[in-house]
Order: sequence, then structure tokens, then C-alpha cells
Amino acid sequence: MILKLINVLFCTLLIQNGQPEPRIVGGSEVLDRSLFPFQVSLRYNSKHFCGGVILNIDSVLTAAHCAYFLNEERINIAHLLVVVGDLQLSHATAHTRMYSVKSMRIHQNYSLNTLRNDIALIKIHGLFEWNDYVSPINLATKKPITRTTCVISGWGTQHQDRAEITDMLYYANISIIDDSYCKNYIKTYVPYHEGMFCAGQIIGGVDSCKGDSGGPLICNNELTGLISWGIGCAAPKHPGVYMDIAYYHSWIHHDISNASTFALFILLLIVIFPLII
Repeated sequence: MILKLINVLFCTLLIQNGQPEPRIVGGSEVLDRSLFPFQVSLRYNSKHFCGGVILNIDSVLTAAHCAYFLNEERINIAHLLVVVGDLQLSHATAHTRMYSVKSMRIHQNYSLNTLRNDIALIKIHGLFEWNDYVSPINLATKKPITRTTCVISGWGTQHQDRAEITDMLYYANISIIDDSYCKNYIKTYVPYHEGMFCAGQIIGGVDSCKGDSGGPLICNNELTGLISWGIGCAAPKHPGVYMDIAYYHSWIHHDISNASTFALFILLLIVIFPLII
């Protein structure tokens, strides 16, 4: 029951309906894309449904629940595109790049019922081209401190009950919520897990919403959280719940280390094998 409620509020509904519902609640329009070069739009059958964050030359972080339909079936990554460099969903520019997806790795202990470990890593076909509008962001290594002002961004809907499309990327400033309040709030709906924290405003009015899932929460110029779930959007006493990047630091870098080791192995084979024969 809770999962269905949570999913209605975030991006899996967009896949089912096949329509993007873009805008950060209570935010402002991004006028300069170079301020958010790490922001990704994930598109299914060419329609935006989730956000993401550029991790490195061929990888993107997003929410694990973005890999599922409401009926709990996995999406077909053959229909998935990673889009970077543009402000508008419907207007490509000279900086826009689209990449097909090679793989999507879901956290091995992800729970579709509780959204525990709601994190995934996407590998693209090809490599990102770094410029002012497309580049990665450093990862936080410590959990954010209460009352820290942070920034969220995305193309999510302006209101949980609305579905109008707004092409422009939006951002908003929110604050990290006290841990004790956050834990009690989360436990009202699902079991609390250490990889979660809350951010928003207790009085409501500013929040992430449908279509923002998997997008960034930036504190002190570092990726600190991934947009995960919430009950309603920008409702008083109902902050958004985020995945703690510092908590998942080892999981993220384990994947990168494995890929780097494999690449080094292939390189050594290329160099050494001709010498042997």
C-alpha cells in the first residue's frame, strides 16, 4: 500500500502514463545550464521520466526505482536514453547529447517495497564529452549536517495532482532536516534505513516531485543525495527522502574499481600478448 502511494508521487507513474510531468515545486527556472552540468534527463521511449547525475566519463547515478514500472516489472533498457547538456526537454541545442544504455546496475539489496537502497548505476554506450554544460560532480564523503542549505534540480511536476508539461529545468534551495524528526517521519511509512536522510522545509512549499527521482541534491558543491521518495510534494511536515551518497560511497566506487581493473587487464593483454607470440 505504501509503495503504491510512494510510486504515485514519483517517476514510475510517468513510465506507466507515458507522459513527463516536469518541475521542482517552489523552485526557479535554470537560466544557465553550465551551473548544472551534471544534471541528466532519463527518457523512456523518448519521454522524460527520471533525473540522474553524471558520475564519470561513462556512468550515471539515479534512483533504483526508476528501473521499474508500477507493476514491478523492470523497464527495457533498450528503450532508455541518457540525455545531457540541454535545459528544455523538447528543444535540443548544440550542447545536447543523447546516449543509449549499456547496462543498469541496481543495488543488490534494493527493496521495491520500502525503497531501501534506492540507488542504481547506469553505464552508457560511448563516452561523455566534457564541456561547460556537461561534466561530473564530486561526491560527498560525509552525511550532511542538519540545517545545511542545499540545492535540488530537475524537470519534476509543480504539484502532485498536476500533470502539465514544463520544458525548462528548475532548481530550488532546501535544508537538511534533523535526523530524529526524519527517522520518526520515515518510520510512519516504511522501516528506516541508515542510507536515508530528509530534506525540505517543515512548513512545506519547496520540494522535489514526480519526474525528479534520481536527480541531485547538492550541498557545498558536492553530490550529497539522490532524490528518492516522499508523501505528497511540498506538504507541511512531509519532507522529501534522499539516498545518502556518503553512505553508498563504497558501493559506488566498487563498481568503478571493477571497471577500471578490467580495462587495465584488457590493456595489458593488448600490450603483452604480441610480445609473447
